[in-house]
This record gives sequence, C-alpha cells and structure tokens, in this order.
Amino acid sequence: MVLPAMALLVAMILLHDRRQWPKAVILTVAIVAGLYLFFRFVARVPVPLGPLNAIF
Repeated sequence: MVLPAMALLVAMILLHDRRQWPKAVILTVAIVAGLYLFFRFVARVPVPLGPLNAIF
C-alpha cells in the first residue's frame, strides 16, 4: 500500500509538471509518511506494507 501510493503520487505530479521532479519526490514522501503515521498511530488502523513489512 505504501509503495504504490508513492509511485502514484510521483507519477501524477510529474504528469502535471515534469520540471518539478525533486519537489514531487519530497512531497510524495512527506504525504505518504504523514498518512502512514496518522493511520498507524492516531486511527490505529493496520496499514499493509507489502515488501516493507520486514523493515517496519
């Protein structure tokens, strides 16, 4: 869930404006991390991590 969300956000931002790719990567990581932290610790909903499950 986390990796596909990051790929989707980067793709959408790059499709909009290709010159903004550094900003797209930073924004994507920040949004996905914020959503993960919200659902994990505030809403207490388990988030499927897929291949990242071994790390976290």
